[in-house]
Amino acid sequence: MAPSKGWMDLVGDRLNDVYLRGVEEFLDYAFKKTGRRGEIRCPCVKCSNTYSATREVVGTHLKVYGIIRNYTFWYHHGERVGESESNLESVQQSEDEPSNEMHDILRDLYPEFCGQDTNDMDTDIFACDIHKEEPNEEAINSIGHLLDEVGQWRQAMLYGSSTILPLNHKWRNDNKSFDGTRARVTTQATFRR
Repeated sequence: MAPSKGWMDLVGDRLNDVYLRGVEEFLDYAFKKTGRRGEIRCPCVKCSNTYSATREVVGTHLKVYGIIRNYTFWYHHGERVGESESNLESVQQSEDEPSNEMHDILRDLYPEFCGQDTNDMDTDIFACDIHKEEPNEEAINSIGHLLDEVGQWRQAMLYGSSTILPLNHKWRNDNKSFDGTRARVTTQATFRR
């Protein structure tokens, strides 16, 4: 089991006893797993796991420079995928219990959603009745108007691209390749702003 990595968050206070104890536990673990030649890669901010050093040098570097903040999976020091931490400081959910963090966040932000009370967290957020409202006539007309404007803009863009390309360019289609739609597409559209 890998030692607890909570000490890595204390890089700002490297004289803290918890940080110093974490460094020693890390060194014990790393030398037990990968220190066959008396050296391991140094995970300090200065070396960034590129140089190997002895236990004393790595320990000093971790105390002086600190450990790389995002080096939370110690693959250069023998940690394997699926290996658990020995001293878990946070309560973790079991694998058979699904995580509902998103549901909790939504309930905290919108307690009025489906009439739920903030104290009643046992009900499922998706179990409530959602009344679907049909769009009104004004919304339908405004959406239709927006789609018409998008269509006119698209025609104007096509017109611009067809006039920029030379007549013999392979991407400029001639009238024979269209069945009458070219006349409609190439008409100059008016721009509305």
